[in-house]
Amino acid sequence: MEYITFIESNDWENQTWNFYVPTKDNKTAIKELKRLLEERGDMDNFRLDEKKLKEEEVNKLVRNSGGTHYMNDHTKLDGVFDISQLLAHRDIFVVLCKGGIRDFMVT
Repeated sequence: MEYITFIESNDWENQTWNFYVPTKDNKTAIKELKRLLEERGDMDNFRLDEKKLKEEEVNKLVRNSGGTHYMNDHTKLDGVFDISQLLAHRDIFVVLCKGGIRDFMVT
């Protein structure tokens, strides 16, 4: 399986978190998320790195991950990214903060 990286930077906490989204069954949702991040002016804390990573590489990053007391620097996500649920929120920025992307993965 391959993954792309959804990156969240939190300047207040001086932290960056990497969430690995599986590309399988998520190509349309990833494309929509990319469009959303590019079009909105208030999403500077988030970006997509579309370089495809193999599952073995993601597993290694997650296994060796450090992080804060509540969130690892590297998190592997499973399932289907339900972009429609994300788009249903009025304040997308708020629901994505602090790893909110995890809440939109359906297994």
